[in-house]
Amino acid sequence: MKLSMDPQSLETAISAVGFGKFNIFLVLVILPAQFLITFENAIASYISPVAQCALNLSLNDKGLLNAISYVGAISGGVLWGFLVDTIGRKKALAYGCFVETLVVIITALAQSFYFFADSKIYRGIISRWIVHSIMHLPFRIPFYSIQGKIQMVTGFIAGIVLVGIPLSASFFLPLNVDITLFGGYLLQMNE
Repeated sequence: MKLSMDPQSLETAISAVGFGKFNIFLVLVILPAQFLITFENAIASYISPVAQCALNLSLNDKGLLNAISYVGAISGGVLWGFLVDTIGRKKALAYGCFVETLVVIITALAQSFYFFADSKIYRGIISRWIVHSIMHLPFRIPFYSIQGKIQMVTGFIAGIVLVGIPLSASFFLPLNVDITLFGGYLLQMNE
């Protein structure tokens, strides 16, 4: 028996399967990752005025902090593309989100320019890990009429994030915070 894999039989098989739970789960996985990617690319301009005061940054330091995550993204892109294809997208996405969470927490504890810059470059590298794991997923949805809608929804999410960042920044950044953890060894913020 010879199996035929011509485009007509593939389309017929895909339409017979239908849009189901897997496709809905796929969309639910794409949306938070799109949120993360957009947030990572846009947040630096909102935190740099506060970081300038807290870390005594010069204008060059602020420019470097804005650009350094892109350096990490460019340097890690090819490596992550290879590793994602090698270890599998599911594992890469799970590990990537976990590691990104740890690095974001470490970045939030930064008290010097060099530590903050190092963590920003690591965030750039890790965000490419997640991008390589997630950006192909809208095209795994086999219905061509729905693919365009999925792309529209991810763009809409990016727009919501870009509007939500200044709204949340206007609320959180003016707050006076006084936190000391572990006797000031790990974290001491006085404003």
